[in-house]
Amino acid sequence: MDWCVAFSSRSVTPPYVPAISDTFDTSNFQEPHGKLFYGASKDMFGDIFMDF
Repeated sequence: MDWCVAFSSRSVTPPYVPAISDTFDTSNFQEPHGKLFYGASKDMFGDIFMDF
């Protein structure tokens, strides 16, 4: 596939175009599972490296 031609002429159609209501619509994304970044700012190793 010639990517330069595809991007310049927009001749390639995407396999799926999601329906959105506005530019801030995130309904096509899943909710995050668990607590991925919960407590990321908490010092988890503070007791080990107290004098560091």
